[in-house]
Amino acid sequence: MRIPKDVIEEIKRRAEIVEIIGEYVDLKPTSKNNYKGLCPFHNEKTPSFSVSAEGLFHCFGCGESGNTITFLEKYLNLSFYETMLLLANRYGINLHIYNEIDDSQESLFRNIYASAQEYYASLLKFQIGSVAYDYFSERKLLPEIMSVFGLGYSPPGFDNLYKELKRKGLEEQLLIDSGIIRRKDNKVYDFFRGRAMFPIRDFLGRTIAFGARKLSESDTAGKYINSADSIIYDKKQTLYGLFEAKNEIRKKNEAIIVEGYIDVISLHQAGIKNVVAPCGTALTYEQLKSLKKHTNTDVLYLMFDGDTAGQNAAERSIIPALEIGYDLRIIMLSENEDPDSLINSVDGAERFEYLKNHYFSFVDFICKKLANEGKLTTPAEKSATIKNIINIILSVPDKSQHVFYIENIEEIFKISREILREIYLQEKNNVQKNMKKQATTEQKNEKKLIIEEEYNIENLFPEEKEILHFALQGAKNFSILVNEYQISEKNFLSDLGKIIFEIIYEHWDNANIIQAILEDSDIDEHLISIVSELKLINIEENQRWKDFIDFEESNTGNLEKNIVIPLFKLRIKIIDAELEDLRRNMPQADEKFLLQWKLISEERQKLSDTVLKYGN
Repeated sequence: MRIPKDVIEEIKRRAEIVEIIGEYVDLKPTSKNNYKGLCPFHNEKTPSFSVSAEGLFHCFGCGESGNTITFLEKYLNLSFYETMLLLANRYGINLHIYNEIDDSQESLFRNIYASAQEYYASLLKFQIGSVAYDYFSERKLLPEIMSVFGLGYSPPGFDNLYKELKRKGLEEQLLIDSGIIRRKDNKVYDFFRGRAMFPIRDFLGRTIAFGARKLSESDTAGKYINSADSIIYDKKQTLYGLFEAKNEIRKKNEAIIVEGYIDVISLHQAGIKNVVAPCGTALTYEQLKSLKKHTNTDVLYLMFDGDTAGQNAAERSIIPALEIGYDLRIIMLSENEDPDSLINSVDGAERFEYLKNHYFSFVDFICKKLANEGKLTTPAEKSATIKNIINIILSVPDKSQHVFYIENIEEIFKISREILREIYLQEKNNVQKNMKKQATTEQKNEKKLIIEEEYNIENLFPEEKEILHFALQGAKNFSILVNEYQISEKNFLSDLGKIIFEIIYEHWDNANIIQAILEDSDIDEHLISIVSELKLINIEENQRWKDFIDFEESNTGNLEKNIVIPLFKLRIKIIDAELEDLRRNMPQADEKFLLQWKLISEERQKLSDTVLKYGN
């Protein structure tokens, strides 16, 4: 996609940096042309993110810097063209007239869905799909709002969309890969057939998926079916109506989340335009994070259906909303009511405003819900509810809010502040213990995985196996290694050899070394397994150890034959590594280098002579 330079400059000229960044970062003026806020690119408590009205930003904490364009690219993870498109839509500049060939799969998929949306919308516009038009009209949607949300109709025929897209030159396999066309028994067919169509758009306004509502009771599929996830669509991160609502959300600094597509459209039609909904899923943490990222709103209203399912969905949304840091407010509807029926009732607009102004805190909501269900009558139920609510309060990042929520509990249950404080501290302590335990478990699991991947008994050199096997036979043997031969972990060549020696060193003075190691819960199970294997290594492969197990200190012949040989062999390997390192790092043979080489080589020769003399 190529955009003329003069168009790029026009977009840059209109995009005032303070206005744009201010929609994502809370900026405070520090002088006439400079502003400061918390950096959106790293966590900080003291503002170090500076924005100049002259067109630049810089963070003195993490070093991120740039202009309006680069900010949007980095913060929203956009390409240059996507950033230009975002700003062009904002300022009413048409970039599509500069469209050139882009054959990436993402672009091709978007082209397919854009073409499908255009096709579905045209059928609705010209009332070819009168059954869909009648459905939308019955839901009191006006033609203007149908156009705003790009609503459409998929005809009941087997392959109408397929033929239309093929007519535009799109390849069959690409259509199947996109998910909008399916294939079965070597026959292709439209995935959506005979349904009212709701295009799902990303925050740039591009159609990336569809929701579809059945129009006939003979349709055996679900009431609503939705596009599957693809490279351009992830339902867990997508909110329906975000493109249409984002500017109003930023303006009001508040968002309303409802359950369904029709709820969003009906409220929008009534002038309540800061409304979004999940896309065929329960509200997710990722969707709430996306909403925060694209609108930077602080206040979040949940207005789900008044039935049991809707209220349960609202309850499940409480913790993720609080964890992200929203000022959470809940609008409770009556049992047989949803946002669409509310706003379309006789006094719908007035009732909506009343309910919104008389919202419930999450504490009020949970207690009201449980009371309605008859689950808040006994002392035990009340106690459990208080503890549950306090645990939810602990998920709120802003600790100063905890005080007010505790006051909320006090008002509802008429319980003293002192008792509530005790419960709060107790639950806080439990949470911290559980978090610490979980972190420790995760660290242990991660460490265990690393150990299992990196350490295997075959990583040990044969000489290391013999020495460690000998050391594990008892304290006397280990004492000989340490005291008479000054052996330490440095005398081992492999990392595993060093680790196992350290483990033995920590337990050697026990009556039974191996038992002490087995009972040490701080040692990784995989390492214990290696120690056990070393203890039980095939003794026949190391015949000289048989006589040495009962070694007497005066028996120096056996000592040389059984200890010195593997120690010397291992030392020779270490010397060879040292010589190789010298050769690599000191290619110029100066006098100091030659002397060092000579001394190490002489040591190696003496060790080799000993091995030849006593080895078998």
